[in-house]
Amino acid sequence: MTISRASIWVVGTLLCSLQGALATPIQWAGNGHWYDAVAVPGNINWVDANALASSSSYVGLSGHLVTITSAQENAFVATTFPAASGSSSLFGYWLGGRQYGQGPFQWVTGEAFSFTNWNAGEPNDLAPDEGIHFYGRGTVGLWNDASVTGWQFPGFIVEYEQSSQVPEPGSFGLLGLGLLGLGVTRRKA
Repeated sequence: MTISRASIWVVGTLLCSLQGALATPIQWAGNGHWYDAVAVPGNINWVDANALASSSSYVGLSGHLVTITSAQENAFVATTFPAASGSSSLFGYWLGGRQYGQGPFQWVTGEAFSFTNWNAGEPNDLAPDEGIHFYGRGTVGLWNDASVTGWQFPGFIVEYEQSSQVPEPGSFGLLGLGLLGLGVTRRKA
């Protein structure tokens, strides 16, 4: 997958503008994960929302677009973030489900896509690559599919959980290790 310079610029700009705008995430007892609804001035497409969510963290937990795997989790997210779930807007926030081509929908984490809460007549597969968002239009917790790059919505929901991936060392850590290695090499000479 390639990311355009424009996407990198958009993500960087949004990260800077959202830095102080994020609220304190809320924990759900059902799985111990933390959740946060992120409003984006000027709206955002699924691809950029996914990049932002994936680059976020909270108290050492990795972020990703929310993956809703049960009716209980859907109810928690929808009632905890009613504006994000579409109760007061034309369209609700992006979720972590995506369809590649006309294939099946899948979660960004690779979890089983066994629970759904589609609005009537959805998914309608109008675009080749679609993401899931809360439907909006006064509904609470129902889903819709929309083009991952062609549509923009007012925000996205981040879920924070323990990552199964090994984190990459930060730049300062690498610099420190490099300097330490240089010092060790010089002492041996």
